[in-house]
Amino acid sequence: MKQVILRGWLLVCLLLQVTLVSAAVSVTPDRNPVGLGEEFELEFVATGGNPGNPDFSPLNQDFQVVGTSTSQNFSMVNGSFSQQVVWKVRLFANRTGKLSIPSLGFGTDRSPSIDIMVMDQVPGGSASNLVGKDDVMVELEPETATPYVQQQVVVVQRLLHAIPLQRNRASMTHPEIAGGKGVMQQLGGVKQYVTERKGRRYNVIERRYAVFPQASGELVLGKTIFEGVLDQGGPRSFDPFDFSGGGKLVRRLSDPLTLQVQPQPSSVGGSWLPARKLTLNAYWDRPLDQLKAGEPVTLTLAIIAEGLLAEQLPLLEVRVPDGIKSYANQPEFRNDANDSTMIGIRQEKWVLVPSGGGKFELPALELPWWNVASGSMEQAQLKAEQLVVTGEPLAPPAAAVPDPAAGTPQAQGAGQTPQPTGPALSVAADPVPLAGQGAMSWLLWVGAVFVLVVLAGLLRGLYRRHRSGAGTQRGSGYREAALVRLKKACQINDAVAAQGALRDWMREEPGLLPATMAHLRTRADPALRQALDQLNAALYAGEREPWRGAGLWQAIQAFRPQMPEHRPGSGSAARGLATLYPE
Repeated sequence: MKQVILRGWLLVCLLLQVTLVSAAVSVTPDRNPVGLGEEFELEFVATGGNPGNPDFSPLNQDFQVVGTSTSQNFSMVNGSFSQQVVWKVRLFANRTGKLSIPSLGFGTDRSPSIDIMVMDQVPGGSASNLVGKDDVMVELEPETATPYVQQQVVVVQRLLHAIPLQRNRASMTHPEIAGGKGVMQQLGGVKQYVTERKGRRYNVIERRYAVFPQASGELVLGKTIFEGVLDQGGPRSFDPFDFSGGGKLVRRLSDPLTLQVQPQPSSVGGSWLPARKLTLNAYWDRPLDQLKAGEPVTLTLAIIAEGLLAEQLPLLEVRVPDGIKSYANQPEFRNDANDSTMIGIRQEKWVLVPSGGGKFELPALELPWWNVASGSMEQAQLKAEQLVVTGEPLAPPAAAVPDPAAGTPQAQGAGQTPQPTGPALSVAADPVPLAGQGAMSWLLWVGAVFVLVVLAGLLRGLYRRHRSGAGTQRGSGYREAALVRLKKACQINDAVAAQGALRDWMREEPGLLPATMAHLRTRADPALRQALDQLNAALYAGEREPWRGAGLWQAIQAFRPQMPEHRPGSGSAARGLATLYPE
């Protein structure tokens, strides 16, 4: 037992001694020279110690690392213990010439640097080098090498092969931006066709990309890599350790592509939109000569640009005339790609609500853009539109209109003398009545008032008889029912239900015909007008904040119709007319 323990301690001491010994690192390629695109292997061996984990990233400067593997061996010969760690790195060169494998760090130790000769094709080399440089080619080609900033550049990536390749064993990386700032997106799918170069027939696999430089200066697209397997025909044997699947591995790289991006021309101010084609489009959801006051009409505006992303398109400034409320929804962006270009679409929806009847003109819209084909500025335009709205015209500003209740006999009580209400009355120049005309006018007015009183009594009696009958006539019951629905809609903050109940209530409320929002607004106080605007915004403007109905219900409860022909407080005649509309 003591001997076993002693041997264990001896082994531990030997291991500790080995770890304290510096490891010697060597590097050996499996062949030299190698062909361009041909995979080869480097073997790093560390002996006599315990090296740390190596860093192979310096190899990426001139090579592409395909994979790595590690193995470790321990041995004891004549009482001497040794350790060996082996790293195998599979890689291929990015270019031809004399390339250096740099010194790599293995913990505190380093490997030596060696040189590798890379050739287009190695004469008498391995079987994979039977494929010549011109047999398989990869290239990147731009439609222009000197674009403007933010201009679309179509870059074509091609694989050309004159020898057969296994169709299900080929892959090619997408190009990536290696230097500068830009945005890139693939256009369409993969195209295949046959072409001829220098008298030789090639099968072509092609992909297209739209590149949008975001800054002037150089924009660099890195190399793209093709990997495939030569199709040699005949039966294929299965070898689990042959990653090429029994065929001859073919690998090719494109040259990097550099674009010289020009800045925006100094002569161009404002928005910068370099496009192949740009149009403004407008759509109305109803004819513009059949609009009604208080009813919304939707205008859909769209910018369609070939050669621009939707996110590059600006906001349109719609100048809405006075008398029309406008609400804009959040814009929608869409990018459609075909085989030749990117098409950016920005769509905006505007809801317009006329406050009253009349004719309104929506001004023309213009959007300047840069035509990349002609190298000049152009204007996309929408012509001015005229909106014809039926309904009660908008009232002029109050300061410019005389008060009819103070200046007309219809609004004055018996024996009441009109009082001037402001400077507007001082411009009146009515002719002085002749003798006798005043008495005649007074008699006519007395007769008219008598007739109105008799008619009012008859109408009131008829109304009461109908109300006491079958109950099918419309009256205050409909009004109260509409108010109940309106109150409930406001309590649960349902803007759509509130709008419907509000319209039903207006049809039954005295003095609110025609039953339109615009007409109600002319009769409303500031609190109700504000509540109506908030309701319209919730219905048509897509407000992110939820609508709250408490303000509308409170304003409706305090609402008293402000009728121009009988304003409250203007006299006993006004109070008498109110009885024609029983509550």
